[in-house]
Amino acid sequence: MPWVHAENADGASFDVSGCPITALTLEPLRPYTDQLRHLTATSLSTKEYGAVQALLKATMPRLEQLRVSVDTAAEDGQTSMPHNVPEPVDLPPTRFPALRTLMLEGVRASLGPLVASRLWHLEITNKSSKSQGLALLQFINCIGSFKCLEKLYLSNCFSLATVDGCRPREPFSATRLMFVFIKDHPPIISRILSALIIPARARVELVGNMRGAPPHLCFAAFSAMLPDDKRCLPVLQNLWSLDVYHAPEACYFTGTTASEEVLDLSVVTDALHNPELRPSRGELFDRMIHGVRGIFPGSPIERLVFVGDIDFVAAEAWVSCLARFPLLRELEVDDVDLRSSPNKVIAALMQPSGMHPEALPVCPQLESLALYGDISSLSLLDDLRKCLSWRQERLGGRRKTRLRELHAGLYCNHDMSGPLLEKHKVALARFAVKTDIEVIEAHGHRQR
Repeated sequence: MPWVHAENADGASFDVSGCPITALTLEPLRPYTDQLRHLTATSLSTKEYGAVQALLKATMPRLEQLRVSVDTAAEDGQTSMPHNVPEPVDLPPTRFPALRTLMLEGVRASLGPLVASRLWHLEITNKSSKSQGLALLQFINCIGSFKCLEKLYLSNCFSLATVDGCRPREPFSATRLMFVFIKDHPPIISRILSALIIPARARVELVGNMRGAPPHLCFAAFSAMLPDDKRCLPVLQNLWSLDVYHAPEACYFTGTTASEEVLDLSVVTDALHNPELRPSRGELFDRMIHGVRGIFPGSPIERLVFVGDIDFVAAEAWVSCLARFPLLRELEVDDVDLRSSPNKVIAALMQPSGMHPEALPVCPQLESLALYGDISSLSLLDDLRKCLSWRQERLGGRRKTRLRELHAGLYCNHDMSGPLLEKHKVALARFAVKTDIEVIEAHGHRQR
């Protein structure tokens, strides 16, 4: 339902809803355009947007916030055609000198350096990646004017065909940025980030559109989203914790620094929400584990959490991955359906970190281990005991050899309780200060 809401400087408001937005219904606003502080117009048809656009031709010297949302779907419910793309919002600084917040959906803006230099919050989104209308080169040329910008939110704004025309330029240090969200094709995201130096304290969320791509290209997209010069994204060098996640509903890396700054890299693929494409999800998860260090080569990672279809992950992928995190202190591996065994992870932790016969085990500083998945027999707990015993022997007197914490949540189809289970729990307790070993009978849906 279309809605127009306006507020003036003294708090008085004006609303139009439940009826078509026309020049006539907006007429009561015209005498007050020079007093408006906030103006919102949402769920507009392209025709209704025309009425709002006419209103915006007035001078609004006090307007601080403008939000316009246009539903570009045709009135018959079919996808809009190119001729239905709305004209851009024209915001000359002479008419909008106080504008600080600009939020547009389904419509683009004629951004210029003077407008950009005053903005604190810029949000431009499209529901579909097929409805881009913003010129990438024009936007990148404005980046050097984002001197006040604190929040940048862009979704499906640009055409992939415009990427090649954007030559590298000296990046602009956007010192006031606190939040960046960009959802688009990975090369477009990279071009934008390559023109910016984003403060390490900013939260950054990047979403690559990879629909129609096979798993190996979906994995490559994580690196392809990053700026050409990684110094433009300094948080990459400071990540302490990393979540590697691929479940039916999402696929992402989330990195966090010791002071809780966040970097989130995710991809949208055909395999999401499609049970028939579980093998594709599994292949991508295997690539994510095998190649995670290559995406974050300089970060001093001390905590790793893996959630996904671990049954599809090759044993060598775990070995290759864990061997590249010598500072790791906390490791958690969680099978997304709790129906695959973490046995390959346990085996990987029994590997030496080098070729020398006396080499330390992988992740020699490991203090906390958590494993969640399936158990078909109690021999898995014995394998875990052997692993921890071997690691203790390899570490010797070099450091504290007991773990700080050991957690295991393992699910089975039949009752395994009894003296033998308790014996395994007692045996494992001597390898950690705190242990929590659970074996849970669950026949149907499993969750923890």
